[in-house]
Amino acid sequence: MEYSSSHSMRQRVYAGRFWSGGVISTAGVIASLAFAQPARAESRRHDGFYAAANIGVGYMKESDDDDRVISLPISLWSGYTYGTVAFGGGINSNFLLYSVALFADIYPDPKSGFHIMPSLGWGILFPTPKFHNGPVLAGGVGYDFWVGPEVSMGVMARLTYAPLHDYERETSSQIYEPSLLYTVTYQ
Repeated sequence: MEYSSSHSMRQRVYAGRFWSGGVISTAGVIASLAFAQPARAESRRHDGFYAAANIGVGYMKESDDDDRVISLPISLWSGYTYGTVAFGGGINSNFLLYSVALFADIYPDPKSGFHIMPSLGWGILFPTPKFHNGPVLAGGVGYDFWVGPEVSMGVMARLTYAPLHDYERETSSQIYEPSLLYTVTYQ
């Protein structure tokens, strides 16, 4: 990625954290509204309305940059469950890479906590001089434990890959981010 020497990855992290305050506040309001709705589903079963929040720690690396940073990925998801699969959309941030995505959260056994969550979206790398953007692909595997009739908490291992491009400057960057997340799901 072509940056001036004054735009190291660490400087972009600090600027991204400042900018992301508004995104996180907005996401909090959306999540509060989503969690306020009743699931109208069978107790301790992954069905009906779906809302989830993830927060964790990751390790982010750009393919052509020697800088590596510890990331703090945050995700908010909302959707509806059909059979054993919850479909919907969400927003993701790690204070450098921001994305909106569609997802499928697959529970092979709706009463169990094991699940697989692929997602596909569009993201931007912020702050960079020209906002590299492109597809964002992620896949996660996790396990949730029931803590209430409609609420489960657990962990998820997720790998995110984003081949981003700046079409004006004809530069590209590939982002890799393995992460470990704490998950809360209302279903």
